[in-house]
Amino acid sequence: MKMLCCWQEVSASGFFAWRGRPASATACRRNESALRITTIFTRSDSSYADTRSSNGTFTAPSWTPVTLARMRVLVAEDEPRLAALLEQALAEAGWLPTVHHDGHVALAAARRGGFDVLLLDWMLPGLEGPQILRALRADGHTTPALVLTARSELRDRVDGLDAGADDYLAKPFELDELLARLRALHRRGRSTGLVALRAGDLVLDPAARRVSRAHVPVALSAREFDILALLLRRGGSVVSRFTILDEVWDGDTDLRSNTIDVHVASLRAKIDKPFGRNSIEAVRGVGYRFDPAGG
Repeated sequence: MKMLCCWQEVSASGFFAWRGRPASATACRRNESALRITTIFTRSDSSYADTRSSNGTFTAPSWTPVTLARMRVLVAEDEPRLAALLEQALAEAGWLPTVHHDGHVALAAARRGGFDVLLLDWMLPGLEGPQILRALRADGHTTPALVLTARSELRDRVDGLDAGADDYLAKPFELDELLARLRALHRRGRSTGLVALRAGDLVLDPAARRVSRAHVPVALSAREFDILALLLRRGGSVVSRFTILDEVWDGDTDLRSNTIDVHVASLRAKIDKPFGRNSIEAVRGVGYRFDPAGG
């Protein structure tokens, strides 16, 4: 199966022209400078014939268009200019943003579901971002969430993570970094497998992304869930900080920061402390392991 990536290019004269080339799906998903990816065509032929005319305009009547899955993002931001900028940036990245300016309205939309990632401002009228997340996590919603905040103190970061945030980004921020973080959250939010993982009375269901202990549901953020799944899959072996960084954060954070420690502390507070357990063991200078005996 051959793939052709078609994009709309703005020429020097200001006119639009359709162009095409054989490309991988990964290359087709890139939103390169001055290019707008519009569709992918597939063809069962083993060879590709370049059907561009002499002026470079592409016509391909025999190619079948394939609709690409687009990430759906719920944006809760009350500042009009920033909300409009976020909506434009997400749309130009090929995603489907839904923007709300009120916390109550955003919570209702998130509860209806259908979103791949949540992008929430901390300060919102009606309900703040962390309040929205607490309500969603209490309902069992595990959609990955990133909180935008002007607060940068450790206590604020911990409060946001405890509320159910998977990531945070301090204002002001670069759009490229925001988009990269949202892509990473989307990747991590996908199912990591179909077989339930068990350790004592702790059960993790990767398909449904649910966790319970002693038959009591435990609401985890997406990153907490992925850390726990990684520890359980290693069957009591030590998991290095490098491995956690690579598999949960895709290397997007600084190993010298305490980000991993903050998430593990939050995870312990949810799956161990309420049940009188001590199942996540820190191995000094190396990483962490899950101790079934401690569970």
